[in-house]
Amino acid sequence: MTTPSPEYICWHENEFMADRAVVRMQPHQRLMYRALCQVARYCETRPYLPDDDNELYILADADSIDHWKANRDAVLVKFQKVTVDGKSMLAHKRVSADAAKYEEWVAQKRGAGKASADSRRQRALDGRSTGAQQSSESTESCEKVKSNAVLQNGEPEPTTVGLNTTSQPQNDKTPEPTPLPSVKDVVEDIGGHPIALCNFFEKHILASNEGRKNRGKKVAAPRPANWRNTWEPDFQRLMDSGYTFSDLVKMINYSFGPRWVDFTFRPLNIVNNHDKLAADLKIPVHELVPTKSAAEKRADAARRRNEKEAEEWIDYLDHHLCIEGCGTGVEKEGRVCMNCQMKWPGAYKVWDTRFKEGDRRRTYEIFFVCDPDAGGCGKEVGRLTTPHQLCPICAQNRQAVGPAGFAAMTGGTRVQ
Repeated sequence: MTTPSPEYICWHENEFMADRAVVRMQPHQRLMYRALCQVARYCETRPYLPDDDNELYILADADSIDHWKANRDAVLVKFQKVTVDGKSMLAHKRVSADAAKYEEWVAQKRGAGKASADSRRQRALDGRSTGAQQSSESTESCEKVKSNAVLQNGEPEPTTVGLNTTSQPQNDKTPEPTPLPSVKDVVEDIGGHPIALCNFFEKHILASNEGRKNRGKKVAAPRPANWRNTWEPDFQRLMDSGYTFSDLVKMINYSFGPRWVDFTFRPLNIVNNHDKLAADLKIPVHELVPTKSAAEKRADAARRRNEKEAEEWIDYLDHHLCIEGCGTGVEKEGRVCMNCQMKWPGAYKVWDTRFKEGDRRRTYEIFFVCDPDAGGCGKEVGRLTTPHQLCPICAQNRQAVGPAGFAAMTGGTRVQ
């Protein structure tokens, strides 16, 4: 589960401060959020954070666990809960993306070193096999002489349509497949894309099923409904491992030849036997890239879901800005952001009661105290949404007194 830790990370302060959720945090909450984003690349569970308050308050540099719990919901608003190796973790979209890029870079460097070593080893093996190749050419010449002699007697020797078998010496020419879809079909389809290989593979299945029936063998099923999640990833994995598009076309043709046709039902069969197919076709064998674990697939699904929600949220905002001129985005035109509202006299904020605790959509609501300058009690009652308002009780008391009494309540500065 642990990924390599980088020597240093690139921190984009402009993007950090442009985040609306970050701007809404209190200064100490912003510092804890920054600490968690940075330590997620170096902690033992990197690039995830443990979903444990006893560890999180230490990683966030909080004063105490009570201080952490008082600010936990605001700090973790950008983190999502995921399950990794059966343990509950916290994932961050940007941190996970940066960690994935770093892992890809490390894997690329490792692959380059391995490819160089394989190339040197292959050159050494080619030098040793020179004598064996000459012997193979001599055997092939003998076979041609024997074939010509048979043809002169009027009894042509039966030939097998397909590729070389163990009894026939292999040469550098690509073996011919049985009369099935041509390579032109796949090139004219969607050249260079795994979808083209899926279409080509399906054509081979449909063309070979008649021969399977005649031989009493199992018939291959057509393309399934979820082929974008099964067939296409298999071919994409082969291409990511280093096999070229033309190499995979040769493998498909060879898989439906007489040697492998009874064992080929779906692209996964080619994936599992790629080394044998490549060896028979004299194609360089590549090491398959590892498949993603269930936790990584769930993390990718969560990342795609979060990106989609972020795009929908941006479209919903439609770039409306706060009318106070601070540059913060608001939901509707002509609105004031929460930070500017908190600067108004008597403003205070409470949690939005529409969402439960732990819901990442949960945010604050701004209300105002009963205006003491207008004869109010000055308390946080009534959920007043605009300043200079009176709570229901103070409003009734104001209506119960006359102008002289109200002037006495307000110090004679206002009239009713």
